[in-house]
Amino acid sequence: MSLFSVVLKSSPVASMVLVLESRKLMRQEIKIKKICGSSLELRQGLSVDLSTFPPCKEVLLEHMKRVNFQVCVWKRAHEHYPEIPSPLDHGFHINSETGKLEPLWFEGASSPKPSLMS
Repeated sequence: MSLFSVVLKSSPVASMVLVLESRKLMRQEIKIKKICGSSLELRQGLSVDLSTFPPCKEVLLEHMKRVNFQVCVWKRAHEHYPEIPSPLDHGFHINSETGKLEPLWFEGASSPKPSLMS
């Protein structure tokens, strides 16, 4: 079962968050096409705020895990002793230097593997 199907089945609030996020990504994709055109090369002289670009797949996945965790906490807020899963399995990690819980932005390499030329 995928993360998205779990989110959609969990609550109407979670599914609404997913719909709003997907609409936001679609608007950002349209904005990118307007800036770059069909060739995906930046036009000369344009200043582009890179923070408005949509996240890559790995970053989006970790974000959705954190959203799912937060919805889980909210759904159990009315219980006296809620059973809340570990945040370490839901897009968070413990910083080895500070010992604090921090968001896990993505798993894996931050840049693609260099291709081997033969």
